[in-house]
Amino acid sequence: TSVTTKESPPSSQSAVMVMAATTTATTKTTIITPSKSSSTKPQKIKVHFVAVGSAPLMKKNKFLIAAKEPFSTLQDKLSKMLQIKENKDAITTLSSDNSNSRSNLFLYLHQSFVPSPEDLVGDLSDLFSVRGELILHYSLQEAWG
Repeated sequence: TSVTTKESPPSSQSAVMVMAATTTATTKTTIITPSKSSSTKPQKIKVHFVAVGSAPLMKKNKFLIAAKEPFSTLQDKLSKMLQIKENKDAITTLSSDNSNSRSNLFLYLHQSFVPSPEDLVGDLSDLFSVRGELILHYSLQEAWG
């Protein structure tokens, strides 16, 4: 934060508000403005992927991603890193259920739920990060409800 001090001559309104407690010729006004770095969200979010069940392990499991990216971006990038292809049969059978078309990759937050694909990574990090990391568990089979 930065602190700015301005001096101005007393006005009739400020004299009424101060109730004539001072007899000096100038009044000091202090303005506190937050610095740019503390008022904005971090631009990059650290994401930690944890394998569950028979999912393949990754050599590097911590990544940085832009806070404004949707959760679906994480799903796409992880499926590319693991070289998992979409199952075309699963797309046609699951389309009537309104389920995720990527039926062979499951991502879970807090080992319990799947965030909406439209949720922003920055918002999820604000709500669910642990020690500065957004921990996501991935599996090739359904692991949690």
